[in-house]
Order: sequence, then structure tokens, then C-alpha cells
Amino acid sequence: MRATCRGRARTRQLGSPVLLALPVLLALPVLLALPVLLALPVLLALPVLLALPALSALSALLALPALSALSALLALSALKALPALLALPAPSALLALSALKALPALKALPVLSALSVLPAEISKGPELGNEVPDDAVRSESPMMTGPRLDCYVLIDRAPQLVAAPTGRDWMDATSEHFANRCTPLLIANANGWELLNPAGFSATWNGWNGKEDITLRPHEPGTHLHQAGVFFGHGILSFHPGYLFRTDPDWMMSVRGSPNRIKDGIHPLDGLVETGWLPFSFTMNWKFTRPGTVHFEKDEPFCFVTMVPAVTIESVQPVIRPITEDPALHREYKSWNSERVRFNAAIGLGDPLTVEQKWQKNYLVGKSPTGQSVAGENHRVKRSLKAPTWSDAPPISKI
Repeated sequence: MRATCRGRARTRQLGSPVLLALPVLLALPVLLALPVLLALPVLLALPVLLALPALSALSALLALPALSALSALLALSALKALPALLALPAPSALLALSALKALPALKALPVLSALSVLPAEISKGPELGNEVPDDAVRSESPMMTGPRLDCYVLIDRAPQLVAAPTGRDWMDATSEHFANRCTPLLIANANGWELLNPAGFSATWNGWNGKEDITLRPHEPGTHLHQAGVFFGHGILSFHPGYLFRTDPDWMMSVRGSPNRIKDGIHPLDGLVETGWLPFSFTMNWKFTRPGTVHFEKDEPFCFVTMVPAVTIESVQPVIRPITEDPALHREYKSWNSERVRFNAAIGLGDPLTVEQKWQKNYLVGKSPTGQSVAGENHRVKRSLKAPTWSDAPPISKI
């Protein structure tokens, strides 16, 4: 009995410190958490404060054209590192919350938008007469890196080399500019670069075959016609391009007169030149169609150059098929033909709505009358090629 009492007394003595420490133990988590709670506003604001300089710097980098691609790569690396940052134990929840809140602002940055949508070039329509309707399809295509085309200057004051325009005088002179409604014409007109005649002159052929049977006279007396000459006879007038063109080996250069430029009395001759290896230039040649005099004005195009694949066409095997072999295509053709007949009949009867429509725009908008056949991303309503640039500062004569 005494032993039991002594045990209980010892237990009461040992429990007294625990009871006394209980309030401290209960308050300990609060005391430990108090610094974190006091620092919570700072922790919440910290990601935003840290992000502000980065966002400002990112915008500045994006404003520099040369660094735009580098900025995109840096931004992508930052996004890939975000999960690792969120995995940090202490501020993971706070950083995740801040990242979610900042996401709309980040999505508004051009570089992040460019990561999800590739840059695209929107095709433009004809310039005259508002020929492109509001509902025309504006095709977009990924940014392309083109094949090589180096234009080495061979002479001082070489002819001006320019991207070919879409317009032609005779097309603009048609009633209501209707010729400008033909998309294939417009694309062909601008599908290359033009060399411009540096000095106006006249050329007269007497009909005989000697080189002396063509006479050249400058429009301005005393002007040296260093670009034009007679080298072959037989009523052929020649021009020096003034450049040596080099392309990739798989490409060659088509040399000809400007498409759809009509010149009475003389006709441009076409040629394909292997510019992938050739260490010398060529001549652009025109053949008189009859004896007489023609004029080449100053800045009139005397040569049109464009690029074509060198040998790909040699592997093409044309196959002639009856259209009934493709029932879907046959139905599409018959539908178009019926619409065409009805449209022309309505135009002939003077139907106001049809006359207001002016012409059927299936090719322009890239869609068949049924809507079953639709053009792809390569559809264009106008072509605009890059203007030639100098690799370094141009010579004094070009300034």
C-alpha cells in the first residue's frame, strides 16, 4: 500500500513539468509559423517583382528584329524551366499561383504568341478596281527560307534589277480593269525579277540576215548603248544583263521577256540557264517579227529572270485519263460548268444582281461552287517577291 502511494506521488511530481510546458508546446507551431505569415505578402509579391524586369527586358529584346528568334528561344527555355521552379518545396504553391495569375499577361507577349502560331504572310489582292472581294480567302503560309540567288555585278552602272510588278498597261486599260480579275495573269506577271533598260534607243532591221542589217540609235544623242548590241544577225537584238547569276545546283534560271508585256514588231526569246555551275553570263535576245523600227524606252524591262527546279520535271510522267475515271472530280467540273452557263446567261440578260457581281470568284477565293474543292495553304491572289539587296554598301555609281 505504501509502495503504491509512493508511485502515484512520483507520477504526480513527474507530470507537473509537462503540464506546465503544455501551453508552450501548443503555442509553438503558431510561433514558428508567425515569421512565415508575416513574410507572406512579401513572398506573394516577390515573383511579380522578379518577373517585371524580365518581362520588360523580353519586350525590349522582341523589339530588336535581329534578336527576335533568340528571344523566342530564351523564352521557351524559361517556360521549360518553370516546372523545376515550381518543384521547390517552400514557395511552390505561391509560385504556381503567381504563374497562373501572370499567364494572361505572358500570353499577350509576341514571342509566346509566336510559339503557338507561326508567322504567316497574308496574300494581298490586286491593286486596281478593288477586284478582291471582302469574302476572298486570304491564304497564309509558314515563313519560308528561299533557295540561293546571288547576283554578281559584272560592270559599273549595271542595269537596275527589281522585283517584277503585277500591273500591265494593257490590263489596266481594259473595261473596268477586267483583266486584273485574272489571278493567274497577276501571279505570272510578278513571278520573277526584271532588268531595266538604262538608256532609251531605237532598233531598225532591214530584213536581211547580217549583223550590220540592224541599226541602233540612242534617244539621247551621245549616249553609249553598252547594254544592247547585235551579235548574231538574222534580225536578233541582244542585251547584256550586267550580272552573273548563281543558284543552288538543283535550281536553274529561266531567262525571258516579262510575262504578258506585248511589244509589236519584236519578240523576246526564252532560255533556261544552268546557273548552278556557270562561271559566265548570258545574253537576253529579241527576234524581230518583221522589218521595221522598234523602241526600247529608258527603264523599260528588257529581261525577266526567275528560278525553276533544274531536273525535277524530267521525272514527271504525264498520264491522260478520261474525267469519268474520277467521279468526284467529274461532278465538281459539271457543277462549275452549269454555274458558268447560268452566270453567262444572266449577264447576257442584264440581271442586276449578276451584273453587280461582275464575275465568278471561285478561283479567287480558292473554293469550288459546291465548296467540296478548297485551295490549300499555297493559294495566292497576288505574288510579291523580295527586292534585291546589296550584300555590302553599293558602289559609288549606284548611290
